[in-house]
Amino acid sequence: MAITCSIGLHKWNGCVCADCDKTREKEHDWSNNCELCARCGRSRVNGHDWSKSCELCSQCGASRVATHRWDNGTCSVCGASQVDAYIKYLTGPEKQLFKPIFLENAAVTLGKLGDRRAVTSLIELLRDDQPEIRRGAAKSLGMMGDVRAVPPLVDALRETDDSVREAVIAALEQLGPELSIDALINVLDDTVHYSLWYTYRDAAAYTLGRFGDKRAVEPLIKTLGDEKAFVRRAAAEALGLLGDARAITPLKNSLTDEDKSVGKAAADALAKLGM
Repeated sequence: MAITCSIGLHKWNGCVCADCDKTREKEHDWSNNCELCARCGRSRVNGHDWSKSCELCSQCGASRVATHRWDNGTCSVCGASQVDAYIKYLTGPEKQLFKPIFLENAAVTLGKLGDRRAVTSLIELLRDDQPEIRRGAAKSLGMMGDVRAVPPLVDALRETDDSVREAVIAALEQLGPELSIDALINVLDDTVHYSLWYTYRDAAAYTLGRFGDKRAVEPLIKTLGDEKAFVRRAAAEALGLLGDARAITPLKNSLTDEDKSVGKAAADALAKLGM
């Protein structure tokens, strides 16, 4: 270090002393990048201005993972819409920056906010590659009560992840029989279209039982003759939940089913019917 620098007499070249490499803050040029001086290349921390947008610096245009402060669906700092922001997190490139549990909670939050603008995006998220996002989307669609969600949710009954499949069933249950019973009965009846996706019929039968709607009794009785044993078992369990006397004789016939699990389900259902 030069003697002159030790007493504060630096030889400034812009924002850097040519003798000791010391920098002076007031001479830095942060106009192009709030973290990197355009003159000397030095970096700094927290130089951005996020006051106008929690995601975009108003000085240099840099972006960041947002730190919004949500209040009734709007950021109290920058005024951004929570619905728009969460849809972007779930569908945009930022998705890779977040943990799965945050993304699931973000999807569920969209349902709690109840803004119908999110329905289309949530339907698309039922096909996301992350099970947490699919589960959150199913939960959210159940809360929204929008009839547009019924066909995609019925389609999602073929879900291979058990937790997601249960969320789909619960969502259909939340939407209620008035919105979704016809679609579910159609799954049981249309064995040609759904022949390869027999897990559809399994889940559809189970969901109809949980509805408690007697309109499902006859379709479920017919399903006791399905070619797949676990579909027949689901139908028997569903008929037990419905508790309709019309199922007694068909269930008795199922006691001798070639698959023992079906016979046991029929016996349990008959017990619920008081037999």
